[in-house]
Amino acid sequence: MADVDLAYYSALREQSNAEIAKSFAWRVPDRMNFAVQVCDRHRDSGRQAIRWLGLDGSTRDISFAELTEMSNRVAGALTALGVTKGDRVFTMMPRLPEHWAILLGVIKLGGIWSCLSTTFGPDGVAVRVSDATPKVIITAARYEPVVRPAADAVGATVILVDGDGPDGLPARMAAASADFEAADTAADDPAFLFYTSGTTGRPKGSVHGHNLVVGALALMALVLDLRPDDTIWPTSDLAWVTGVLLSLGTLGYGQCFVTFEGEFNAERWWDIIREEGITSMFTVPTAWRMLRAGEAGRPDAGQPVPIRRLGTVGEPLDPETLAWSRERFGTPIVECYGQTENGAGLCTNRSHLPIKPGSLGPALPYLTVAVVDEQGNEVPVGEVGEIVSRPDYPTLTQGYWRNPEATAAMLHDGWQWTGDLARMDEDGYFWYQSRQDDVISSGGYRIGPTEIEAALLAHPAVADAGVVGKPDPQRGSIVKAWIALAEGYQPSDDLVAELKDHCKKTAGGWNHPREISFLDELPKTITGKIRRVDLRAMDAQ
Repeated sequence: MADVDLAYYSALREQSNAEIAKSFAWRVPDRMNFAVQVCDRHRDSGRQAIRWLGLDGSTRDISFAELTEMSNRVAGALTALGVTKGDRVFTMMPRLPEHWAILLGVIKLGGIWSCLSTTFGPDGVAVRVSDATPKVIITAARYEPVVRPAADAVGATVILVDGDGPDGLPARMAAASADFEAADTAADDPAFLFYTSGTTGRPKGSVHGHNLVVGALALMALVLDLRPDDTIWPTSDLAWVTGVLLSLGTLGYGQCFVTFEGEFNAERWWDIIREEGITSMFTVPTAWRMLRAGEAGRPDAGQPVPIRRLGTVGEPLDPETLAWSRERFGTPIVECYGQTENGAGLCTNRSHLPIKPGSLGPALPYLTVAVVDEQGNEVPVGEVGEIVSRPDYPTLTQGYWRNPEATAAMLHDGWQWTGDLARMDEDGYFWYQSRQDDVISSGGYRIGPTEIEAALLAHPAVADAGVVGKPDPQRGSIVKAWIALAEGYQPSDDLVAELKDHCKKTAGGWNHPREISFLDELPKTITGKIRRVDLRAMDAQ
């Protein structure tokens, strides 16, 4: 097996999009193991791999040598249980250093790793476990009651990461060797199974190979401009592809990332940014907005912070938060767009390029991304169509696990179809409109909800907004907005009129709600995306 050329991918950060588009070619060894590339090859570097921050204020520093040994012991323990190449192993646990060791250990032996979010209930676990039929599920004691019924249904062994007895993971790892010879895997052998968030329909398992590592390396160089002296904090959980790409992409370059055991807390996050000297940070737009609000009243509010690169993904970034990032940090939040199926994303606003607020930016320079009609023909500049990419890059999904029909619906006619609608401007920048099934057809107009939501979010009374189509006998559908109000505001007819007028003035045209209702909190997926399907159901009821 050969190593990935780190210098080649690292050099992307110094090149323009035009230079990359002209000369780039994927360099992927025919045979390699993902875990070796992001961990074992740096074993003797003497460098730190993970800086872990506990909820109770404790810390742990894990070196590459220690992480290699931990993952070796996991691989050995799983092999002793009969796990072999191609077997699935699931994890469901908090952000602990052991989680990364388990991930790497599964991949090291040639298995396929998948993660269950700790926010899942029994039904969310069951649908994924029944689909993938894992051989082993590794979890923490607090989640065992959620996992156990689904595990028993498919005959999976449950191992507790915090188990005290001989069947717990600590004892199994202690009994295994500190050395393990990684499986001789092909670059396209399956290694990851990422389940989509299921905004519509049942979740589907997107299969990715060991070659996902090159996408992670390219992404770190292009989007976050990773430098040897950076202290990076990718806040996403390992249940989502972004959390895997950013943390393991950092390890791939032989560098350390910071991780926090707990969930979002503005006060604690600001403390981490300052105390750990974070220079590069990636989180969702909602968290950036909450950080902005959560700084008020701190004694160090407004004082310089060391962050050099900021990134975001998952939902459109509102122009107000983008403007705040420029003013607060002296650098903009770089917006990325992609899907689980794309592996390493499709579009990004690289920080040295002109950033158009509200845009996804241009396509990654080594990909072919377009906006097409239903027949797969590219539409003229400015017209709305579906975002697609040519399926000629190694980090693209191999398909959906045991679901050839869904795979065929996504990969056909020479494109990978995203189901997302957008328009492209004359500079090649993509402007997201909506999911294909979120388009509102009203009075002959096709209206995407994103622009209206952005307009509403710009009003000080609005904390969160979701826009859907509501059936109407005269227009087919009308635009309906569901709003969660900011602290200090109360629903009223006057406020409804004010918000409608605000949208007419800011978004213009048909981009304003004809009806507005209020909720304490909008329904969202685990990844923080608004579940418009639930909002539509509320109207139907």
